Amino acid sequence: MSRFASILKTWYEPAAVPIYAVIALSTVGATYYLGRLMNGQDVAINMKKPMPFLNTNPDSLPTKFMMVSNKERYEAAFASRAAQLATLEAEYAAKQADEASL
Repeated sequence: MSRFASILKTWYEPAAVPIYAVIALSTVGATYYLGRLMNGQDVAINMKKPMPFLNTNPDSLPTKFMMVSNKERYEAAFASRAAQLATLEAEYAAKQADEASL
């Protein structure tokens, strides 16, 4: 028996072909993902300039800088949630009082 035939006899099982396919596909996908991460703009491999995002000029990049904090909207949402919480607490206290009176 040739060497190839003995390897084929040892490692080739028709039921294991899907497992080999899944392992090969996941290896290719992981390699592609890591390669894409390494070549992305948000990863700085060149350590001469370790934080290039600190030196951005808003006029040179097509990036929209915006303020995340919106105080009025936050306070309105917080007030409505606080009112809902107070209502739920009052209902729970009334339910506990009813159960205690029984």
